[in-house]
Parts: sequence; structure tokens; C-alpha cells
Amino acid sequence: MLSNEQWAELNGIIVELHNLETEATFREFLLERLCQYLGATFASWNIHDENLRMVRVVNSPAFDQVINEMLPILNETLPGHPLFDQFIDFNSGKLRCVETVERTRDHISLADYQKLPFYTKVARQVSVEDQLAIHVRVQSGKGILLMYHSNREFTQEEHLKASILRGHILARLHTLERQTGQFRDAVVAQCEILQTRLTPREFETLRHLCQGMSNSEISSKLYISSRTVEKHVEKILSKLGIDCRTRVIARYAPYLEDRHNIRSPTHRQPPLKRLS
Repeated sequence: MLSNEQWAELNGIIVELHNLETEATFREFLLERLCQYLGATFASWNIHDENLRMVRVVNSPAFDQVINEMLPILNETLPGHPLFDQFIDFNSGKLRCVETVERTRDHISLADYQKLPFYTKVARQVSVEDQLAIHVRVQSGKGILLMYHSNREFTQEEHLKASILRGHILARLHTLERQTGQFRDAVVAQCEILQTRLTPREFETLRHLCQGMSNSEISSKLYISSRTVEKHVEKILSKLGIDCRTRVIARYAPYLEDRHNIRSPTHRQPPLKRLS
């Protein structure tokens, strides 16, 4: 059981978690803040593809490089790990939906754990003696496992804290992903509005302008002269009712920067006239 002081600290962590506003800060919080809170040495955000192979592992910063260098060995040794057997059906090729937080030492003794290929080839290299596993998502055979690794056995209190936090982690991620979806809808809507007011070439010029490109860089990108770029920028400012490029960037960059990895809708062409 947790003491009153421990409950108060846990409630503070939960408040911090639900105040996170982006998926990037959310993942950073899980890999650093929660890692420290749960007494872990480091944490991993493991993304599995439909073939159950880890295609990406994001770790606490101090361990990120060394763990990613071990990725091929991890894929080789995980099938013999009893904790991962709880989450992954290696025979059918599907992830199991596990709604509890599982601990390695609850599934295998320390002596047997240290005989595993996973331990001799991976865990011993980074001093991992115990782990907590949390399923973040399972969908269409793919999923995300959040792993906390420790150089000692996790306590029952730490296991309990992680179990309580699991529902809050899933709820906050769902909210952030829904908000991201809404923002993507807003991006598409804004692109459609812009494309009704600008020509296709003006729209492309605006996109590059919002990425911070100079006129000469846009010229090279679009294979047009710098003078033509200047004319496009002048028309963009006029059509959008904005008096300088700095303000147009401030207004539209959030929707048009490539970091969102969102393709704008194809510029609509006028319908063809039927020949009589």
C-alpha cells in the first residue's frame, strides 16, 4: 500500500501528465520524468511492426544510442524472454492486449533470468536486472510497449504506481492523438481556403516562404527567376491582405510547414466544358 505522502506525490505526477500538450513532451515525460519517479535506470518506447519486429526504439537520452545499436540482437533474443511472451504471441504473429503492468521478476527467478540469451547478450551490457512493461497500444497486429528498466528489482510500491499510472498514460495519449487529428483537419481546411485565393504557383511559393526560404532559395526550388518569385510574393501579400512577408509567415507557417508531414489537397482544376 502507498502512504499518504506517496499518494500525494502520485497525484502530482498525474496532474503533470494530464497537463502535457504535445506528443513530444508526453513521450519525453514518460522516458525521463516517470523513469526517475518509478526508480528505473532508463525507459524505452518500443514500436513493433505487424511482423512483431521492433522497428523503432526511443530511449531515455543517456541510453538511446547504445540500445539502438543493439536492435538486431534485441529482435533475436526477445522470443525467449518470459515477460515479452506475455505481450507477444510469437507463434501467431500478433500482439496480445495486456491490460496490466507486468514485471519480469514475477515471471522468472533471478537465476533463470540471468541464463537467458536476452540477459547475456543485451541486459547485462546495460545492467538491466528487472523490467516493468506497459502496453500503450495494440492495433492491427502492431503496437507500442513502454518498458522501464532497472539495475535492481522493482519494489511492489513501484509496480503499484506504474499500474495506477497506466490508465492515465493511455487516456492522455488518446487525447493528444485526437487533438493532432483535429489539427490535421484544420490544416487541410486552411489549405483549401488558400488554394481558392491563390494560383497553384503562388500557393507553392507561400509554402516555401513559410519554411523560411529566401527568394533565391525559392527560385532554385521552383526553377523560376528571383524576379518571378518577388512578383508571386507581392501577389500573395495583396490577395491575403497582409503587408509584409514576416506577418504572412507568422499567420500561415503553423499550417504550411513541412514538419507536420501533411500533404495539402490537390489544387482544383475548373471542370472541362462539354463539346457540343
